Amino acid sequence: MRKIEVRPIERRFLPHTVTVFNALTHQPGLIPVVLKYINMQEAPAFRFGQAVNTEMHFQVVYDAVNTDAGGRKLALSPGWKLLTDEEQLTGFFTLHADMWLFSGEHESFPAGEIIPAKDMTAARFSALGMRLLKTSRIATCAADTLHNIQLVG
Repeated sequence: MRKIEVRPIERRFLPHTVTVFNALTHQPGLIPVVLKYINMQEAPAFRFGQAVNTEMHFQVVYDAVNTDAGGRKLALSPGWKLLTDEEQLTGFFTLHADMWLFSGEHESFPAGEIIPAKDMTAARFSALGMRLLKTSRIATCAADTLHNIQLVG
C-alpha cells in the first residue's frame, strides 16, 4: 500500500476566522469556539435549469497544524462525547456535520459562555449583522496524521 503524505496548508492560504458552536454532551447548550487561520468560501447556490437560489453554500477548510483554536485540542466524534464537562468547556472542541457556525467572531459570543440552543436563529444573527450557517457534511483528509478537515453546507 502506498503511503499518502498530506502537507499542512500554509497560513497565507488560511486568511479567515470562524466561530463554531459545539453542543455540550452532559448539559444543555452550545459553547462557541473561535477558529483563526482557516479558509472559508461562500457562494450562492446555483442549479442549472432552475431559478437562481439565494441560499448560501459554503466550505470551511481547517488545518490541524496551522489553524489556531485558542489552545483547544480537536476531538472528533465519538471522542467528543467521552469528554467531561470541564474538558468540553475549556480544553477541546469538535467539528462535525450538522453544527452551527458563522464567519468571524463577535463579542456576543465570548469564549466559555454557554449559549442556549434556542438562541441559534437566523433573525438573531441577522440583527447582529451576521449570517448563521449550518454544516451538512464533513470530509477529512488523513494519512498517518489528520491534517485537513472540510466542512460544507
